[in-house]
Amino acid sequence: MPVLDFQILACRVLVNFEDSRIGDALRYLVQGATQHFEIKQEFSYHIHGNGPWLIWEEGDFVQTAKTPAGVVNIVYQRIYKRVIERMVLSGWISIHGAMATINGASFLMIGNKGAGKSTLAMKLLQSGYEVHGDEMVFISNDHGVSLPRAFHLKKGTAELVRDTFDRQASVPEVESGPHKIQAFDPSLAGFDWNIVVRPIDAVVLIEPNHGEKSSLETMSSFEIIRHLANQAFESGETPGHLIREISSLGKSGGQRLRNGDPSSSVKILEQLCAT
Repeated sequence: MPVLDFQILACRVLVNFEDSRIGDALRYLVQGATQHFEIKQEFSYHIHGNGPWLIWEEGDFVQTAKTPAGVVNIVYQRIYKRVIERMVLSGWISIHGAMATINGASFLMIGNKGAGKSTLAMKLLQSGYEVHGDEMVFISNDHGVSLPRAFHLKKGTAELVRDTFDRQASVPEVESGPHKIQAFDPSLAGFDWNIVVRPIDAVVLIEPNHGEKSSLETMSSFEIIRHLANQAFESGETPGHLIREISSLGKSGGQRLRNGDPSSSVKILEQLCAT
């Protein structure tokens, strides 16, 4: 029986399946990030049948899926729910955002969907900088670590960073509502992709300014804490713990990056990390 074997933070994940036809779809689950964590827990999944498919978790029946995409969605949701719960129980809070490092300085990028975080993350990769993740960052004591997951790119984003995107020979796709999401794995495109706990040196709010010039302005601690609260996933953290963590992270204020041209936004972030 074929098996996928991969790591997500301190968790080892094993996915066994009988039907080789769903192997390509299941590739979406796997990422090749280098993760500096000792394995503390193992998750096991078995997918039986040749369509419809029966999904089992730790020997317990979970659900039946009628399509390969359905299999992927169910297993994906269950794996990451367990990983996130484990992190929260260990004292971390979860923030919707991306994390990157320029010349040793790490920063958290937050912002609403459509602000351009994923495009900017890809541009940072293209410029030779480390991007640790584009979706969720766990925060504890002013340190952060990204959730290892392939970068989710809409078709329009892929076109904006075509040179970088094309470095990955085959890019899995998954349906997300009315859109198809392409799963970009930096490690398969020849980039160093490291998932490691790092101190967060700056918090940057990304706001869209499409077609205009990129610019940076300082934000007060009150403003950045408010935006951090808006971007919290609330994955089971107690309200008091969440408030303490984001208040500590935002106590020195933050930066608002009006993201126009992504290339000029990269230059602004370079200057920020040089100070």
